Amino acid sequence: YLDGMIKEATAIHTTYPEYLNSELRNLIFKEGHNPFLAECFEQVDSSEKRERVITGEPCVIITTSGMLNGGPVMEYLRNLADDERNCLVFVGYQADGTLGRRIQKGWREIPIGNRETIIVNLDCITVDGFSGHADRRQLMNFVSHMQPKPEKIFTIHGDENKTIDLASSIYKKDGIEVDLSEQYVVSCNNDGYGCSGGWWAYDIMINPGVPLESCFPYAASDLPCDHNCPYPYQALGSGFAGPENGVATVDSIKQAVLDYGGVNTCVYVDSTFQAYTGGIMDNCRRNARRVNHMVSIVGWDDSVGAWKIKNSWGTGWGDNGFIWMTYNCNLIGYGTTYVIY
Repeated sequence: YLDGMIKEATAIHTTYPEYLNSELRNLIFKEGHNPFLAECFEQVDSSEKRERVITGEPCVIITTSGMLNGGPVMEYLRNLADDERNCLVFVGYQADGTLGRRIQKGWREIPIGNRETIIVNLDCITVDGFSGHADRRQLMNFVSHMQPKPEKIFTIHGDENKTIDLASSIYKKDGIEVDLSEQYVVSCNNDGYGCSGGWWAYDIMINPGVPLESCFPYAASDLPCDHNCPYPYQALGSGFAGPENGVATVDSIKQAVLDYGGVNTCVYVDSTFQAYTGGIMDNCRRNARRVNHMVSIVGWDDSVGAWKIKNSWGTGWGDNGFIWMTYNCNLIGYGTTYVIY
């Protein structure tokens, strides 16, 4: 029995058989047999027929929605879930927070709304490989070939971290580069941080956003938050590449740089760091117990085992404002964070 939009989805394959794989094309065009039109399929097109299916003989029911967040499947679940002779087969991904994921995890009592609870005694099986959704690469390619280019793209219907990550990747692939105001973060953060110290201030980058550098230029001082700049760009979120209060692994930092661009991290600054003018800083304080400065890791070179780091002391310091520091030197990598944009 086919219930819900299964019929419409099947109709697409029936109408355009030339896009199916070679085995199915041969079956349809050469042998005259279309499996999508097989007699074993019967459409459920009314609530009365659905009731007859539920109370009738043993059968297979294919219905929507796949994550059990609405649709005809809820009627079947209410009536069939308590019988251990029945079996629920998931053939699609179950996102976090959905009813489908809860049952998949083994929940046996499922609250529906404020007054109803479904007792789940049926067997539950997951069969991978049947998803009809485009994957990440296909979605990225689809956006790249859209003409005209859309002004905005909304990524929805998925795990929050996955949709945010996809949005970030689409944004970066589009080739948009902007110079945002650092002074705004120094002057306008909500925690009183400034040139004398502080911690991550991503909240104002997310809401209300960040002005352009040209509107609120960096002055390297604790200026008051006095500007009339618009907020044309907003960060989507932030995260840690490792422990919040510990040093992230070299591999996890590399992956974060690949995924999100430069990452922010803490380091212990000593006289060797302050006096750096070029080369590889490998005279490290191996027994450093605390961090006292923040920098950005923007790249690495495995041939010398070192990070390329951007400091905030201007281009007159170090190698035009940068330093090469060996992995795990002076607690580099402590509290490593990234911004999703």
